[in-house]
Amino acid sequence: MKTKFKLLIVGACLALATMAAQAQLGQPSLIISSGTGAWTNYIAPSTTFTTNAVVDCTTKKDVFLQWKAELNGAGTTANTLTIQGSADGSNWFTYGLLPMTPAGTTAVTVGTNMSVGALPYLRVRSIANAANTGSITNYTVRVFQK
Repeated sequence: MKTKFKLLIVGACLALATMAAQAQLGQPSLIISSGTGAWTNYIAPSTTFTTNAVVDCTTKKDVFLQWKAELNGAGTTANTLTIQGSADGSNWFTYGLLPMTPAGTTAVTVGTNMSVGALPYLRVRSIANAANTGSITNYTVRVFQK
């Protein structure tokens, strides 16, 4: 009987530890999605789409940024997501770049970890489409914080 009770306790502790580890990461925050709200349905060739999607990092210090996109037709192009940082939410500087090269209408996903330390604010400043032909479409940017 004692052995069964000990196994039950150990199992409960493992289950709680697993749930706590999952809760730390939380659900991703969708900050940009094509065709919703102020976001355009597509980003035309040789165009930079400026955004102001701010991520509050005052309580979390590790960020994973995920970008998914595709083109509206055949071809490939080098595209860039520009991430900025700010100490006060007003004065911004370039904090990082996330490049992507979609190939035709097949969706491509890229991501990067960012340790923001004491930096309280990040924002996705722009998405640049370097292509001479082909628009970026069906794009999303998500942020996971831990």
